[in-house]
Amino acid sequence: RAPGELCSSGSGLQLSHTTHAGRLFAPLLVDLNPERTRRQLTWRQLTVAEDRQNVTPDVAAGFRAEIGGSQWVIYRSLAPPTVRSLLSKSLLNQFLFGLFSAKGKVEPLVEIESA
Repeated sequence: RAPGELCSSGSGLQLSHTTHAGRLFAPLLVDLNPERTRRQLTWRQLTVAEDRQNVTPDVAAGFRAEIGGSQWVIYRSLAPPTVRSLLSKSLLNQFLFGLFSAKGKVEPLVEIESA
């Protein structure tokens, strides 16, 4: 449902995305586990807030991906980092890629902290 597409070209894959903002984050999640390719996939953009106000996607963006019973979260700060919240989790990161635990907490797999 995003204003973009992923297609194959003569030299490989091409990801294109359209925005009217000054900054863009267009994540691509590639799952190399062939057993999960047969399971239902859900991809949702999440709301990111700063000082209890929603921010626009050119400030920070968050996404949730679900394949079968596994769920991942992806977050990227595009503006100068400050404390923001995503799914009730406070973040001061530039980037976060994590897996939801059975208890619903995010277990970071890749985390880039602000300098």
